[in-house]
Amino acid sequence: MNRYRFLTFPILLIGLGLVALLVNLGALSWGQVARVFDLWPLLLIVIGVELILRRAAAPGVATGLGAAVASLAVVAAIAYVSAGPAVPSGEHSGSAAAPLAGAESGQVALDGGGVRFSAHLADTGGDLYRAGFRNPNGDDPAFAGGSGNVTIRYGSGRGLFGSLGQRSLDLTLNSALPWTLKLDGGGYAADIDFRQGRLQGLSLSGGGISLNAHLPPPQGTVRIAISGGGVNADLHRPAGVAARVTASGGGSAIDGDGNHQSALAGATVWTSPEFAAASDRYDVTVSGGGNHVSIDSSG
Repeated sequence: MNRYRFLTFPILLIGLGLVALLVNLGALSWGQVARVFDLWPLLLIVIGVELILRRAAAPGVATGLGAAVASLAVVAAIAYVSAGPAVPSGEHSGSAAAPLAGAESGQVALDGGGVRFSAHLADTGGDLYRAGFRNPNGDDPAFAGGSGNVTIRYGSGRGLFGSLGQRSLDLTLNSALPWTLKLDGGGYAADIDFRQGRLQGLSLSGGGISLNAHLPPPQGTVRIAISGGGVNADLHRPAGVAARVTASGGGSAIDGDGNHQSALAGATVWTSPEFAAASDRYDVTVSGGGNHVSIDSSG
């Protein structure tokens, strides 16, 4: 009785051998070969097609068609890596800046996970901001914006599941402007020092966030919104400044000026004594499960 023969992996081994041979002959570089990781979904497609053929066609026909599909995939992969440029390797650093251009306020919008992010204020002269970044594999951020807005986007990187290695971004913002920060994307660490300026608002979204923020004296009610599970936030406000923290979601906890509050379900709220009567204050909301927020008056 004829039986179906699963030929995808033998054909892939042949393809890998051909690629290694082309590298040894100088026709390909290992930097070009690294582009093959862009095509990892193709392997899933080939395996899926073979599984369908195994059930839907006669064994002999299925084996032939499966071999043809796998062979075409190997040929396409070799053509893809041959036609494209090499993937940059090693860590890359760079810088960026934008002119102030008469802006009266600033907003930073960061979109990208897995970034070690820091922001502080300084006299940047005629610049709205100055940025320095370090990234693996040439995975540099894209900067855009205008009229005081700064948008920073990171791609997914060249790794199998995104960027391989630690990405870092340091922003120096013009201290003459009030700023709003919006940080999106999970798995990042943010260190923010606004003690020498003005913060209009701060929002963070995504899971696995670590935040350490030194806050300036507020003007009016300044809102800080954090959404996502597994958040660990340390907020340091000036002495005597009123604050409230509301955390919703199971397993959340708040440490407010040394007082610990936790809730297994629902919401938990910590409020400083002067919050209700204060006109200048911080109002912090945290949503999502497994979050921990610490707020103190160490400045």
